[in-house]
Amino acid sequence: MNYAETLLWKNLWVQDALERVGKVRVRVEPVLGMDFPWRYRNKVTLHRGKAYVPGGVNERCEIAQQGRGPQGNGPLAVLGYYQNRSHVTVPFHDCLLLSERMNAWIHTVSGVIGGFPGIEDIILRESRAGDGLLLIKNSISGRDSDFAVTRTFIPEVGSAWAVRAADTPLLLWGQEMMEVSFLGVDFKVSPLAFLQVNYSMAEKLYSLVRQFADLRGKECVWDLYSGVGTLSLIVAGGAHEVYGIEENPFAVEDARRNADLNGFGHVHFLGGKVEKNLPRLPRKPDVVIMDPPRAGVTADVIDHILRCRPGKIIYVSCDPGTLARDLSRLVRGGYQVSLVQPVDMFPWTRHTEVVVLLQRER
Repeated sequence: MNYAETLLWKNLWVQDALERVGKVRVRVEPVLGMDFPWRYRNKVTLHRGKAYVPGGVNERCEIAQQGRGPQGNGPLAVLGYYQNRSHVTVPFHDCLLLSERMNAWIHTVSGVIGGFPGIEDIILRESRAGDGLLLIKNSISGRDSDFAVTRTFIPEVGSAWAVRAADTPLLLWGQEMMEVSFLGVDFKVSPLAFLQVNYSMAEKLYSLVRQFADLRGKECVWDLYSGVGTLSLIVAGGAHEVYGIEENPFAVEDARRNADLNGFGHVHFLGGKVEKNLPRLPRKPDVVIMDPPRAGVTADVIDHILRCRPGKIIYVSCDPGTLARDLSRLVRGGYQVSLVQPVDMFPWTRHTEVVVLLQRER
């Protein structure tokens, strides 16, 4: 397929899910795509393991087969993606979903961690300014020596962290936070907090949410599954009060810091599960924003929202199937689907983000 055809198929997938799963018949807007749908990912998770070599040695596995770093500085760790439905590592020379800068970092890191046999998984992130963050995610030996990677080994990456299981991340060098801005709002993000992997399309999605909310300065807004506070703070300028709820403790800390950073004293964040925190919110909402994980929203959360009867609900989804299920519940509860706008956050994959505006029926 060419890129335009992939957008048509994604539109059909969303339409089919809404009609077949949710029994919701509504026009799905054309998918918002990218002008250049390559090298858009700002984050990559890589695994170390035995290389998968389809049909023998080929160009993609050449570096791993040579068994040396890019500067000949010791054995090269086999870093790559997991093969589909397995834990077999697939190395690559150049991933076209990552920037050329990130691909270069991967080659450098592969050469370096060959001398640290305990390192199993790593995450690389890139800021909008091109700064890099390395996270050593897991160590199979559990020894501190596995995290003794110093800046002299990888000068191209601006900061590095290490973490074991449920431990608090340990800063090895560089800045403590990654900095990024969206729509004039500044954010500082810790290494274990979630951030959309496609900066340009994330900004389009956030702009849609702010447009759908259409706030006039008097509204109370709930932002459920609020992460580091991106949506809460992007709509905060037009709201009277905003309440965000997030389960990830690192993200909650980031969100509160980001509210202070931007001078939004009327934005408040609660840590913990959405289901448990909804009864703690002091005011009923005029607008509810929901950006749940792939599993969607629980029935208890939807029932609580229906009892509060907000004028608008804005649902941001990464899974059309669970979106359709949840929209069906909301429609039966007295809401009408006004707009369905898919956003191609993940070109050349089967995934798509969808922003939906629901309004309470009079």
